[in-house]
Order: sequence, then C-alpha cells, then structure tokens
Amino acid sequence: MIDNCLYCGSATLLSIIHLANGKNAVTCGKCGLTRTIPVPSAEYSEVAEYFENYLLKEKLFRAFSRKLLDFVLSVVQNGRLLEVGCSVGFFLEEAKRAGFSVNGVELNEKAATLSKGKDFDVRNCMLREAGFPSHEFDVVVMSHVLEHIQDLREFLADIKVLLRPGGKVIVSQPTPDGIVPKMQKKKWYGWVPNEHVWHFTPKTLSLVFAENGFDVVKVERNSMYYSLWPSSLRGILVALVARTAAVLGLGDQFYLAATVSEKDSL
Repeated sequence: MIDNCLYCGSATLLSIIHLANGKNAVTCGKCGLTRTIPVPSAEYSEVAEYFENYLLKEKLFRAFSRKLLDFVLSVVQNGRLLEVGCSVGFFLEEAKRAGFSVNGVELNEKAATLSKGKDFDVRNCMLREAGFPSHEFDVVVMSHVLEHIQDLREFLADIKVLLRPGGKVIVSQPTPDGIVPKMQKKKWYGWVPNEHVWHFTPKTLSLVFAENGFDVVKVERNSMYYSLWPSSLRGILVALVARTAAVLGLGDQFYLAATVSEKDSL
C-alpha cells in the first residue's frame, strides 16, 4: 500500500519508477512532486562516509563549493551566511574568504567537529534546535539537503524565520528532469533511494517555495559530477552527455535562489 503524498496529502499517483533495494519513485498527480516509497529514514549523525568522502576528495568538493559560491554571489554579495548541512566546512571556508560572516549546522558529529576545528560556529543538531535568533541571516545555503527533509513546510518555515528582510535561501539540488537520468533510468546515481525522500525538478521546487511564502529570483541548470577519466567507454559517454546537457540547460542538477515574499515578510 502506498501512503498519500507527504506534501499535499493526495492519493493520486501519476507514475512509478522502480529503483534499487525495493524502493520506488512515485509522482503525485496533484502537486507533481516525486518522492521515494517506502519513505527512507537514514541516520546521518555517525555515518563515517559523510566526512571521510569529503576529505578523500577534498580538491573535487572544494571545486563544487566554489561553483556554488559563484551562484550565491550572483544574488547576494555579503552579510551573514548560514550553511545547513555544512559537512567539514569547505563551503564555509570559501564563503568566509569571499567576505561573508559564516555559521553552520551539521548533523554528522565528526564532520561538525572538523568544521568547529576551523574556528567556525557550527552546531551539531537539527536546524530547529540550533538556537539562532530570528532574522539573523542574510542568506541560508543548502547543498543537496532539501531532498532529505520529510516535512518541507515545517522546514521552510524555520528557514523563513531565520532570514532578514530581503534575505535569500539558496539550494543546490539533483534533478531527474535531465538527459542523463532519462538515459540511465533507475541506474542514475542521483536517486539515492535509501536517503532521498524527494526528487525535485526546477518547476516543482519553485512551486514548493512559492506555496511557502518565497519568491524565486534565479534558477541555474548544470550537471552533477561525471569523471571522464579513468572510466569505461560507457562512463566516458555519460560524462560527455552530462557536459552537453549542462550547456543545453538539461543537466541533472540545478541551483535555485529565493527570497521571502513581501506579503509574508509583513
């Protein structure tokens, strides 16, 4: 039995994609959001890979951070910045270097400890438990975080409280609405069915933000990382397709920036 949509409550299903490990992706016929069933419930606080992988591939993840920071700087140039899911602090370092005053929230205890060791105020807890004052930040940044959140309305309400008037929330998201996911189907590595509750497209996430009191101000499509070398012939083909898709605006990742709508900020 499939439960009703976690977001709008509808029992109408538009389509089902069979994924790995007995999981499926279903699209709601009412709100259009795609989610994983059964709903995953992952534990992030003590999983080693959430910080070890960052350290092993530091150069690569720093490059990701700089790319995301370029998008952040295109909509906000300074002020107080909070990163939700800051891991070992690579993005915080880049943002601080660019002139932001930075804070972080990170569920993984060891990753949070590493970030704190860089003299950052990083709180090892859920966002709601972090204790930041209302209207504290000019920008809240989340990279591949929102797809893990079951209650989107509650979470975005918490973000809204933290933002100053005119503040921005900026997210980086994988999306199955791209050439590579359509080519790879259930083998697309962005599904992560044991962890990802939601699978957003730029359209569906823009609707979620709009329904929760935000105005979307900018969306940019790109692609997730696909190595050209070393790789199999198929891997090289996928990498080349991913790069072409990004140029065409059909990549499997996007950045989105939104601000609290004027009527909600009153």
